[in-house]
Amino acid sequence: APKPMNALENRLCSAAPQRGLVKTDQISNVQSHLASTAPRVLARVKYRSSEGKCLMNQLEIHMFPCLNDNYGYLVHDEASGETAVIDTPDANVILAEAEKLGWKITQIWNTHWHPDHAGGNLAIKEATGCVIIGPVGEHEKIPGLDRAVGQDAIVNLGTQTATVIDVPGHTLGHIAYHMADQNIAFVGDTVFALGCGRIFE
Repeated sequence: APKPMNALENRLCSAAPQRGLVKTDQISNVQSHLASTAPRVLARVKYRSSEGKCLMNQLEIHMFPCLNDNYGYLVHDEASGETAVIDTPDANVILAEAEKLGWKITQIWNTHWHPDHAGGNLAIKEATGCVIIGPVGEHEKIPGLDRAVGQDAIVNLGTQTATVIDVPGHTLGHIAYHMADQNIAFVGDTVFALGCGRIFE
């Protein structure tokens, strides 16, 4: 049986789990609570229900550490079986996490071109045959891009829908994916628990 969540994990489930994903109606600072427990918690943080899987209208989100200072997100639509990875910091880690969960990656949603967000694109595409979606303003910099999207474009993951929002600053073409029905947004390096991403361009 799945292990019940402790109080910290419950808070993470209802707040903003660090970098790249925010609840759009509530961005809470959870940094101070993570200082001593981050390695253990981040390996298990998912949106979970009391039965062990936190389903938001049949959407599952699995967050896990990648590289030294980044996170990977696998987003799974149970109805269709489709899975998107949000950015690709480390292809090997992402593929291993998907395999552990039994999820086949069908899409990559890139938020911007930086190597710690798009560097694993080609390896994951070669391994899975997935479709790569990314910002139109950076289409020449996104490896393996199949579909370029910008403000108000609609991206579908099975039965789930995300709207693209242009959020330039960290990079000129940076985008976010807003899943309004789920009240979440994948924001890349635009919003953090304690501020915003560094302005490079």
